[in-house]
This record gives sequence, C-alpha cells and structure tokens, in this order.
Amino acid sequence: MRKLALAITTLVLALAILFLTPIKEVLVAEPTPNSDRLFQPYDSAAYALAQRIERGEHLNASDFGSVRDRLDERYGQDITLLFHALNSGNVDATIALIDVGADLRVTDRAEGSSRDFIYYLSLPGGELIDQDGMNRLLRGYLAAGGDPDVRLQGSDRMPLIAQMGMGGMNLEGVRILLDAGADPWAQATQGSGLTGNLLTMVNSHQDQFSFYDELIDKGYFDNRTQDELFKFLSSLGSYAQRGDEISAEIQRIAMRVLKRNQDYIETSDRQATARIFKDHWQNPEPGVIPWETIRSDVVD
Repeated sequence: MRKLALAITTLVLALAILFLTPIKEVLVAEPTPNSDRLFQPYDSAAYALAQRIERGEHLNASDFGSVRDRLDERYGQDITLLFHALNSGNVDATIALIDVGADLRVTDRAEGSSRDFIYYLSLPGGELIDQDGMNRLLRGYLAAGGDPDVRLQGSDRMPLIAQMGMGGMNLEGVRILLDAGADPWAQATQGSGLTGNLLTMVNSHQDQFSFYDELIDKGYFDNRTQDELFKFLSSLGSYAQRGDEISAEIQRIAMRVLKRNQDYIETSDRQATARIFKDHWQNPEPGVIPWETIRSDVVD
C-alpha cells in the first residue's frame, strides 16, 4: 500500500512538473522583438530595462539607477528608452523616466525631426495609449515640474495648450493645463503661417460654446486687450450667420465676452463683429454690436 501511495505521489509530481514548467517558461520568455532588435546589441542594462518596458511591467524611478548616467542614449534606429516606453504604450515606465530626469526635449530622431516628448503629449491618444493615458502622462509631466506653458518645437512654436485644444482634440488635457496655470491666450510664434491660440483654435468642436462659457465664468475673458479680443471675435465669427442655432450661440458668446470688455472698439478697417451680429450673411448691411442689450441684465 505504501508503494502504491509513493507511486501516485511520484506521478502527481511528474505531471505538475510537466504542465507547470512550460507555463513558467512562457511567462519568463515572453517575446520582446522590439527590445531585441533595438537594444540587445548595444547595452545589456538598457536591454534588460527595455524588455521589462515592452512587457508592460510597472517600473519606477529607482529601476533606472543602472542607466541613470545615460538615460538619453540613442540605440537602434536612434531610439531612447523614453520613446521606447511611449512606443510600448507603457505609461508607468514613461512617467518613471520623466521622474528620473529623462530629457523631454530630445527628439525621436537625431536629425530632421522636431517630435519630442511634448509633441507626443499633444496627441489625442489612440489604441496604444488612450486619452486617459495621455492625460496621465500630462499629469506626470506637470508633477515633475514641467512648464504648463511649454511650446512645441518647430517654426510655429505652438503652445501645448493650443495644440491640445485644436478642434477640441483633448479638452480634459486643456483643463489640466489651465489648472496648472497655463495661459489660454498664449499665441503661436508666427512661422509657416499657422498661428493662433487655444481660444481661436478650439472652434469647430461640438462643445466649443459650453467650453467658452466655462472659461468666461472662470474669468479668462475679463479685461483682455483690443488685439486679443479682435482675434478671438474674428475666429468666432468665421461661421457665416444663417439664423440657426449655431449662429445664435456665436452671438450669445460674443455678447458675454463683450459684457466683460465694454471698452472694445472696432475701426472701419478692422471689424470682427460686423459678421457676428448680422441677421443673415446675405444681408449686405454689417451687423452692429448691441451694446444696450449687452449692458443690460439680459446678458450675464
């Protein structure tokens, strides 16, 4: 009887080894083709970290101690650990690299590219890193002391907040930057012709009017300069008046803004409101700012 029990025990152990060992091997040897191709030939410590990143492991700043003196080293195809983390969709590892001091203005190619971490931060997110993940990266960047008024590289020097808000691409990210002190009126430096700021570039989004209401209520439109108001109202009035709901919303927002800037003046050669306050674009008569209504309790 004792021999039978021993035989059964031996059989159970053999089966356990047979079935458990391959599972363990699969877990340990999960393939990392990008790390193998881009890091293995160059640096064993960086390669080991790259594998962990590609496998989606959670890493923190202390994990990068072995490569702290070469965080921004370029490996195969010019890649750095930071861009490897982004390309792997590993948000935790990316934030850890930010925390440990990776250079966020290093571009994804040594030459001919202006795409640095800030550029990728301005993207709306997708399958690899969704918008919530992108905003986690944004919060990580700010928590590490990042400048909320940072600008993208390139000839236009677009403020991150304007690029992020273009067409309403990531309004939650915009709110995060505003809470951190970003200036929504920061203007792109004129370069190749694409200029503007958050408030002129968020238009055409379905939530643009409620977003403008939100900023008006928070005081971002109080006591603005003549030039700022002219550019904003010109952008707001780019939609030809049709007497429809959108037309009415444009007029409502314009009146709320002018309520807070009652010293606004237009000249014959610089008019933004003539289009906004028309009753219809086919009417040849220019619209006139309804100051009496604006100054009344009808407009809040």
